[in-house]
Amino acid sequence: MKRVIIADDELYFHTNLTQGLKSRIPELVVETVWNGDELVEKVLKGDYVAIITDYNMGPVRLNGLDASKAIRDAGVTTPIFLYSTNNFRLEDVSSSGITQVFDKSDNKSLFDSVVELFDN
Repeated sequence: MKRVIIADDELYFHTNLTQGLKSRIPELVVETVWNGDELVEKVLKGDYVAIITDYNMGPVRLNGLDASKAIRDAGVTTPIFLYSTNNFRLEDVSSSGITQVFDKSDNKSLFDSVVELFDN
């Protein structure tokens, strides 16, 4: 069973990403969480082929970059895709272990990158 996890604080993006991914990979299991803290907790307990995270997820301890860094520090090598409208400093993204950055307006590129993981 191939699983992807999505972290975002907006229901719209949970629904939009889940439907878009499942339309391309029907057998995919998509799990969603609301913030970086929940993301780290689930990733450390689960086995995912991809992690998709927003950057800014409300008043929580970990944003998407911090959660990604915590995941990498725990030794997880799963691809992490940052999906956001925020601007970042390149060194912040690189040091957090993010695999690739996507703008929230570019679902197709994000979906293509996840689908590519299944083709390998």
